Amino acid sequence: MSPTRRLTIPDEVKQAIAKVREFYRLGQGAPTGRNHGQNLIASHAKKVGLNEDTMRKARVFANPVLGYGQEELNGLIDQLETHVYSDNGWQFGRTHIVRLISIKDREGRKTLQDEVIDRELTCSELERLIRQRYGARKRAGRRRYLPRRRGELLSEIDHECDRWSRWWQTLKRIDEDTSRFDQLPKGVQAKLREVAKAIEELQKSAQLAAAKRKKPE
Repeated sequence: MSPTRRLTIPDEVKQAIAKVREFYRLGQGAPTGRNHGQNLIASHAKKVGLNEDTMRKARVFANPVLGYGQEELNGLIDQLETHVYSDNGWQFGRTHIVRLISIKDREGRKTLQDEVIDRELTCSELERLIRQRYGARKRAGRRRYLPRRRGELLSEIDHECDRWSRWWQTLKRIDEDTSRFDQLPKGVQAKLREVAKAIEELQKSAQLAAAKRKKPE
């Protein structure tokens, strides 16, 4: 049975669309050029209340060559405003954009965008779709941003551990008397248990170290 569709745009969806516009505007205002040594992106991100990695993604989003030109942005907004939303509370947000701009093929990206909105895909579903069509992400290209300060790095480790732990709990979740975990080979299950235990210990260590950061480094 298909979900009930709403004929008017819910207020929360209007807010989500406004955030898409704002993310693009922030990207337009980001410093351009090869400024890594001058740390311009980091200082600008701090000024507008974003972390550096998010600021870089906003800059790519607003880049008419690498991301979305004004016409493409207008097309995206038009799709979001004319879409007939279901009652499941789905919204298109910043993380959808981040996933979509990882696709350099503009036609392929537009096809994915259409599917995301038409089918109201979550970010996880979109990421799986990208992996199916484009394969795993290549190691080449810009390295992932990591904080320079120890406290921020500890916080990043805590965040990544928490993210993996939530994935682990989802994997083990019982659904119709079984779980995805039960479907895996025994050897893989054993290794996953080892990883889960190691990540739990790592997260505790990172949290403990962060709690002791009041002492001078």
